[in-house]
Amino acid sequence: MKEQNVFLLEINQPKTTVQKFLKDHYGGRQSLLGWVQPKIREEWDLSIGSEEKKQIKVKLIEFPGEVSFEEILQELQHQNLNQPTIEQSFDCTIRLAQSYPEEVEEKAIVFPHKPWKSKTKSQFVTSEGLLVLCNLAGGPSLALQWHDKWPSKYRYAGILPPN
Repeated sequence: MKEQNVFLLEINQPKTTVQKFLKDHYGGRQSLLGWVQPKIREEWDLSIGSEEKKQIKVKLIEFPGEVSFEEILQELQHQNLNQPTIEQSFDCTIRLAQSYPEEVEEKAIVFPHKPWKSKTKSQFVTSEGLLVLCNLAGGPSLALQWHDKWPSKYRYAGILPPN
């Protein structure tokens, strides 16, 4: 049974890197993701997954209007939710896209981890960002986005503490 806006995710993929995972699962008939921003494919070299099966409970929160990153973190703390790590964020985006595709279609989901900083600077692409699971081109997609004020079209994922 699913509490409202709470999702139990099984993290059971073998330990690997984001780059290897995307190489193995991005594109083709068995694709888990429809589109992945090039900076994620090219620059993310962090480890993801787990050697043993684990469960993570993610709760999605919403705001009625624009909100800053600091306000998002304050609300997570107020609701006794943990800020996701960047590794948890990637693991959870994959499981949410796979297990709850209707949630991704409804409204984009932001993972308010410590902002990722790009190795390269560009005037056209953000140099920092948060992982966003959204619906582009008819399927779940991963993007990096940053807003000084996040519009109300997003939901934000916090991690429930283990029981």
